[in-house]
Amino acid sequence: MTLRTHEVFLASNFDEFGELRRRLRERIDDFRGVPLRAVALDDDLARPVPPGVHSLEAARRCDVMVLLVGRRYGGTPRGESASYAHLEHRAAVAAEPAPAVLPWLLRLDDDAEAALPAELAAWRRELRQLHTVGWLDGGDPELAVEEIFEAVLGTLFAALSSEERNRLKAAEAEDDLGTWGDESGEGEGPDRQEMAFLESRPGAVRDGGGDDDELAGPEDLLRHPARAAALEQRREALKAMQLGERSAAVLHFRRALEHRPLEVESSYWLAHLLSLTGRRADCQEALSLAERAVKVAGDQGRTLFAAAAHVLAARAAARLDDPDLCLDHARRGVDAAPWFAGAHLALAGAHARRGELDAAFQAAGDAFFRYPPSLRQLRRDPALQRHPRALHAFEERLGQRLREAVEAILEVEAAALEDLQGARGDEGPRVAEARADVETLRGGLDPMRLLDLVQAGRASARRGVGWLVRQAAWIRGWNVHHLGVLKAAGGESSDLVLRNREQLRGEAAARRPSFVPAATVLLPVVLTLFLLLSGWISDSRALSWFLPLVVAGFALDLAYFLHRRKSYRRRLGDLETSLETTQASADATLRQAEADYEKFRQGTGRHFQRRVLAFEEAALRWTILSPHGKLHGARPGERLRLGDEPPPGVELDHHLLPPDLRDVLALDDVALPRHRLYGVLSAAGSATLRAARWACWFEPPRGNR
Repeated sequence: MTLRTHEVFLASNFDEFGELRRRLRERIDDFRGVPLRAVALDDDLARPVPPGVHSLEAARRCDVMVLLVGRRYGGTPRGESASYAHLEHRAAVAAEPAPAVLPWLLRLDDDAEAALPAELAAWRRELRQLHTVGWLDGGDPELAVEEIFEAVLGTLFAALSSEERNRLKAAEAEDDLGTWGDESGEGEGPDRQEMAFLESRPGAVRDGGGDDDELAGPEDLLRHPARAAALEQRREALKAMQLGERSAAVLHFRRALEHRPLEVESSYWLAHLLSLTGRRADCQEALSLAERAVKVAGDQGRTLFAAAAHVLAARAAARLDDPDLCLDHARRGVDAAPWFAGAHLALAGAHARRGELDAAFQAAGDAFFRYPPSLRQLRRDPALQRHPRALHAFEERLGQRLREAVEAILEVEAAALEDLQGARGDEGPRVAEARADVETLRGGLDPMRLLDLVQAGRASARRGVGWLVRQAAWIRGWNVHHLGVLKAAGGESSDLVLRNREQLRGEAAARRPSFVPAATVLLPVVLTLFLLLSGWISDSRALSWFLPLVVAGFALDLAYFLHRRKSYRRRLGDLETSLETTQASADATLRQAEADYEKFRQGTGRHFQRRVLAFEEAALRWTILSPHGKLHGARPGERLRLGDEPPPGVELDHHLLPPDLRDVLALDDVALPRHRLYGVLSAAGSATLRAARWACWFEPPRGNR
């Protein structure tokens, strides 16, 4: 698709605004987001010829006219009573379709205003009646160039096609804020966060509560002819917006509202288009349409459109120079949808218009912490552009706070990796490599751009959850291991003592000596009979031989018995000593296993608790860094960031440990942090959504990793 070049016509007195025109032309022509071309009579694209020939035609066909009006009215062409710039303005206003006219008037005090030529004073009054004007203070021309250029871009945005919008957003991503991925502000998704200050996808926003886009069938068409006609006109209008045909879109939105005056979508988008024309009457109509959309959306319970309509009303009020009404609508937009970054941006601009810079930057910070790319829109706000030093200081403070927060998250991640390093077998080298990467990242935070810092913090928080989940799995595994060691130590001790005791009983029963003198009696009798029969001795001498032999045998038997008893007792002593040693060793092993398990019980739970508390304190303080999902439509396995007071219909289990470890591991009695992570246990369709802290770690959720 070939992108057409959008023309920006510069109308002014050459001599009075020569330098400003030159810088504006360079800024417009050098822009690379979408094709832009500055058309001015002092360049080679338009020459100082009679206004009816070239300059008036250029004024009619341009997309945006930037009109600079100061102290000089300028020369008038022959036969005309108005100056060149005045005639060009009239031509632009009378054109069909008319380009957007952005008048910028030099701010003058009362005396200087009174000294102006009559025709110039009358024209300035006419401009203030017809248009919402900007003011030039005569200070830094570069600041004026940026303010005018941002107003041109904001006006052109509604006239861009979808492809041109994407090109413009891609060009924005190359600024000094860094890059932003597909993730958006937490809670409501990218379309909802971008709606009120980018409007990059007209027709893509849905928040429920309104009529369905589709009709059920012919019967529905007959029953609701006005609804069908309005729907068709709205579709054509949205298609025209996607093609960049603003005037056609306005026409179709008006026709849609003729059929259904209370339709929220058509009221909102028509008000949006009208607020960008620069005409005061259009801004008045945009304000009325936006206020009507607020009422209808609120009645239908559509908080998104109510908040966005408040933002649109605040924008229209600002263009109508009504700062009080602007502030009122911005505050009501924040009240309607506190999560909506666009509402906080509108509040920041409203405070800045009143000179309340502290409140403005407080609201700007709230917008950033809900949707970080909103800082780009903040830079475009004309009221804040008038305070470049304060805006720069705000960004510096924001960057410092972000670096401290990301540093804290990285520190927790490094600590979790330190716990795991070398404790998971094959994963040890991988954990060590991840730890080295974290240390490298910690050393490179200072030069990071703001959005890159946010991305780094979010990535570290997600990784930190993963490491803590692995640590929890390690804890559960080691609990089983310690229980096994304790059981094995007790069983081994009992078995060893039992074996030694059985051996002692066997030894005692099998080897216990007894004194049986039968051999000492039998041996002398046999020997005496043998001697008698062989004739070696006579009968008279047999008795003298027998008695000594009996006594000698008895003495030998007694000596042998005493020797055996001594050996037996020595053996029993050795066995008893061995049994005592075995018992002592078994008892020592059992005591060591019990001590190790008690140390594990007392220390591991507390250590893990400290790690989780440190992570929640660092990562959950800001929602833009927190690794959690949306409460609405949450499914089992997803993580939620919740506080002390659960939302209606949510049941929370605050225990950090799962049921099987609560009686095993000891925890410190500490106060719960302000925000905590919970894992969803029950399905979204159930009456009560159940979530538990321990489910985040010991039963890893499937989502938000």
